[in-house]
Amino acid sequence: MKSCVVFCTIRSTKAFGEYAKNFNRFSHTPDVIVVDEDGSTRSLIKQQLKDFSVEFYGKCERAKWFRIHKVDPLIVPPKTTDVIGFSLLVAYPRRYDMIVFVDDDTYPLPDKDFLWEHYKSLSSRRMPVKHGSDGWVNPHPYLYLRGFPYTLRVNHGFESKGGSKSGSILNMGVADYVPDLNAMDYLQYGSLTGQYVDENTAYSGSYILGNSFMPLSRMNIAFNPKIIPAFYQLTGSEFGIGRYGDVFSGLFIMKIAKHLGHNVSFGLPICVHRKEPRDVFRDMRCELEAIKLNETLWRVLDKVKLKGNSYASCYLSLAEDLLKFKSEFHLPLYITYLVQKMRGWVQSVSCL
Repeated sequence: MKSCVVFCTIRSTKAFGEYAKNFNRFSHTPDVIVVDEDGSTRSLIKQQLKDFSVEFYGKCERAKWFRIHKVDPLIVPPKTTDVIGFSLLVAYPRRYDMIVFVDDDTYPLPDKDFLWEHYKSLSSRRMPVKHGSDGWVNPHPYLYLRGFPYTLRVNHGFESKGGSKSGSILNMGVADYVPDLNAMDYLQYGSLTGQYVDENTAYSGSYILGNSFMPLSRMNIAFNPKIIPAFYQLTGSEFGIGRYGDVFSGLFIMKIAKHLGHNVSFGLPICVHRKEPRDVFRDMRCELEAIKLNETLWRVLDKVKLKGNSYASCYLSLAEDLLKFKSEFHLPLYITYLVQKMRGWVQSVSCL
């Protein structure tokens, strides 16, 4: 299994050593890519990951990479959570069997093979298929995760399981302890720092999504590199939109995967999310416009009729249809901007 683990770090260095212990315990030697900004924590990270091949890509390294490969640097937004998408440009030509994204404030369970659990879901794990009668499945048993539409929360439809399938193109693992919620939801639970603790495990069994969406979080996911031409990470800070690059890219991948006959799954492995404190009001300001867009985006995607037989061709087809429906969004200029970026992403990836 040739794998690559990607960390996007701006806060903590505590988790790197725990992942290193887990990889060593189960005899894994993944390549590691760390996307950072100023490089101030690199010595600590290197010490914890001393047994592994580690590449750092901060502001200077990214600029050098863009010059060498003649790729427009504006394709990747700096100083946002979406900067992790730069790693996809580096990893795509290397033909990994699996790429894993993990957040720097998550921790693997020490006695569970973190990488193998992800790979098993991508390759061979047989899982029941879960359907949502309103077109959505909520990965948490009772809390609505970041990205789940508010318009469906009052009367969320019936979820059911039927049939089973093996393997997936993308697997989202469980993030336990502190759930990934919208900032306004953390506030509702009385947290000013986004650290509401859920004492009950969110895991109730792995499953494959049926004809449904689910909110995607980057903090614990694995995927087949073939999706990279359609897995652009961008929200759009120019329009006051933030913190939803993973949610939007997830909706696009789920739409395309269904068209191509591929599966998206949720479940093992479990990581413990010991979230670093954040200003919940600042995050609320970043998320509000994205939440508005999200309420419309999934409904538009239901109308889109994809064409194409690859992730790149389907992504371009999806981009064209988004333009057709841009008048349905409250920020139509943002849709034009997003489509231009989507096209640029496919062009950039195709040159690698």
